[in-house]
Amino acid sequence: MKKLRTIAIALSGLIVLSSAAGQTALASSKKGDKSSSQEKKTEIDTSPVQMKDLVNIDALTRWMTYYYLHPQPELLVQALLLADKQGLLQGDSAAPLQAFTSRVMAQNPAKLKDWFAQMAPMSEPGKSVMLTAIWWSNTSEGKELLNTIGNGLPEKSKAEFHKQIDGAAPEIETM
Repeated sequence: MKKLRTIAIALSGLIVLSSAAGQTALASSKKGDKSSSQEKKTEIDTSPVQMKDLVNIDALTRWMTYYYLHPQPELLVQALLLADKQGLLQGDSAAPLQAFTSRVMAQNPAKLKDWFAQMAPMSEPGKSVMLTAIWWSNTSEGKELLNTIGNGLPEKSKAEFHKQIDGAAPEIETM
């Protein structure tokens, strides 16, 4: 879980999504006879994200940041569809999301096939991110799913696809 937490924190910092999580605010407090500035910590909401609330980037960030406290793999598809809709599965934000997703997948390999099927509405760049995350999960279920997907491709695409997935996936922790 520590590795997953590190990836989530790095992702939160990279995308700069959360407006208040983890920040410290200075508040002035005037009590009676003396004025003074006191450092007060902002309440950080580390509670689990509810499926109905996973509709914006702040909720997505909170879900990922505190996943290590409240693992909710059942929200992965909804979270990734939201990330795709927001353009987060392209450019600089894609790799950290891939890494995070691959760790969730590695912890829940029996769900890979269903998750991939539910991501059909995803954009092409989003699907590419998902295929890489499945590969990075380094699970036998992931390898089986990728082989099934690859075998359904046209011959030229199949050869290129297998060229990548037939090799060992890099270890996320060493990237």
